[in-house]
Amino acid sequence: MQPRGFRWPKSKLGIVPEWVVPDAMEAASIPAPPSTPRLFAGAKARRAAKRAARLASDAERFQRAAMRLEAVVGAEAWQVRHLYRQAADLRQLASEEAAALAPAA
Repeated sequence: MQPRGFRWPKSKLGIVPEWVVPDAMEAASIPAPPSTPRLFAGAKARRAAKRAARLASDAERFQRAAMRLEAVVGAEAWQVRHLYRQAADLRQLASEEAAALAPAA
């Protein structure tokens, strides 16, 4: 019984034509021209602003979740303390990101 699928005949395996010369290839790089060092500065600033806004909204979301959970299980639950702590950490990160965005005066 023949195996299913396509197979090269055994005589063709490992045969490389003479005109094929193995040679090392080098990847081409596309450098930014040195005359425009702040080429992507606007995109970076927009990304950082979005990140700061997302961190602030996540902090608010965690705060609301902590208040909802606190109403159900009480303030002494570790989950509530954890959510409040996470919200505070996110608020801190958001303020640091926003401060990094502000131009130095």
